[in-house]
Amino acid sequence: MYSVHPSKIRAEPGNRIELQCNLKPSVKWYHKITLQNTDHPLYKFSGILSTESKLKIDSINKSHNGEYYCVSGNSYSLSKVYIYGE
Repeated sequence: MYSVHPSKIRAEPGNRIELQCNLKPSVKWYHKITLQNTDHPLYKFSGILSTESKLKIDSINKSHNGEYYCVSGNSYSLSKVYIYGE
């Protein structure tokens, strides 16, 4: 069972998305960013995007592509966001 809903999202640029995290008691949202798209990609995590249970992005674009992690204590769950078109 996923703690983040939806677990996958496909959306066009300019759309609004919402991710809901069911972990308790408090959460922090992070975005996993791909720095190098090769056979051995490098990643980094964004700073804290939100401390609310719901993460809202009003106007998505290609930079929002990737994995979003909801973290609470030693637990985490993720949602994969795919942006298509331009």
